[in-house]
Amino acid sequence: MYSSSMLFEKYYYKWIHMYKEGSVRPITLAKYYLTHREIQRRLPNVRVNELNHYIYQKFINEYAEDHEYLTVKVFHHHCKAAIMDAIEDGLLEHDPTRHLILKGKQPRKKKAKYLNLLDLKRLINQLNLGPEISYDWMILLIAKTGMRCAEALGLTPEDFDFSNHTVTINKTWDYKSPVGKFQPTKNKSSNRTIGIDPIVSEQLQKLVEGKDPKRPIFVPLDRRVYISTVNYRLRTHCIKAGIEPISIHGLRHTHASLLIYDGVSIPSVAKRLGHANTITTQQTYLHIVKELEVRDNKKILENMIRLS
Repeated sequence: MYSSSMLFEKYYYKWIHMYKEGSVRPITLAKYYLTHREIQRRLPNVRVNELNHYIYQKFINEYAEDHEYLTVKVFHHHCKAAIMDAIEDGLLEHDPTRHLILKGKQPRKKKAKYLNLLDLKRLINQLNLGPEISYDWMILLIAKTGMRCAEALGLTPEDFDFSNHTVTINKTWDYKSPVGKFQPTKNKSSNRTIGIDPIVSEQLQKLVEGKDPKRPIFVPLDRRVYISTVNYRLRTHCIKAGIEPISIHGLRHTHASLLIYDGVSIPSVAKRLGHANTITTQQTYLHIVKELEVRDNKKILENMIRLS
């Protein structure tokens, strides 16, 4: 099936089909195919046994001219996985990725990742929370639960327990495909039941009354959902509120940040967000954890001084 003289881009395409088709999520698979297109464009005539350190370094350098360092790192990771298998199969004698130097463009100025409590209140005051289900209601729900956008889009009326003010997240909505459909959550830990604001719970109960219990409540009938549309609406509200524009995913960070600042434990926040482990939560919100450590150290010193 494979030979050392076959074109590397052909080898990579077959490698994706052999090892990645059906074993990774569609969104991850799409990234591998994007990597293949880059290989096809930049190394169209290079054969597997011709890959060497110079060719691969030049290949990565050229890719790095138009991409940031972290993007280059992920791209290299996708390429290297196939190269390692080629070496193991005896198609390559030496590792062309050894001693690789990763480069990348200067990162763009980062947008605000989360809002403080005052700015979040200003944003919520701008939302048009009318008597019909809308993206504004979804924005509010994400801000108050920290769920992922795809998880919110996958919610149906039967996922809510309005008596106990909880919502069960057990699926997502594939908004990236031309014809949207339900799909599994990101990981096993993402299947969870979380509490929601009783006031919002009562409001949503009225909004979904009489609707199909198995149909996603935030997905328009016979229309595709574009996250860019949701983000544009959110940005408009942020500008009207006089605050730094934030993305819909930024509301998830906002929710988690406010909980941690308020003293909610990392394990509890991780469980609410559906993280696979607390390490993910700690790494994502490390800046907040460090700020709290400084604050706690001040409190410790103040207590020690009082004991003197």
